[in-house]
Amino acid sequence: MLGRYGVRATNLTDAPGVYVDGAKIAALGLRIRKGRCYHGLALNVDMDLAPFLVIDPCGYSGMPVTCLRDLQIRASPTAVGEALLETLLQHLDERVS
Repeated sequence: MLGRYGVRATNLTDAPGVYVDGAKIAALGLRIRKGRCYHGLALNVDMDLAPFLVIDPCGYSGMPVTCLRDLQIRASPTAVGEALLETLLQHLDERVS
């Protein structure tokens, strides 16, 4: 999905998430507890990243974090959300209306 915006994203073998030039831009979390699945998805679009300076993202000390705005992508959160939804549906083999 990030490729639509000209952003080359990768994974890191030793850390979960989606990365651009070594900085985390997205995360997907799954947890199964007592037979229930909890999940979360985060894609940094246009936000203040200062709070990440005082925490360890996903438990990794000093891990850099980025967002689309810092990569000079000026798409609205709504537009990015719609593109992400479309991509997820395609990958989940659902019909996109």
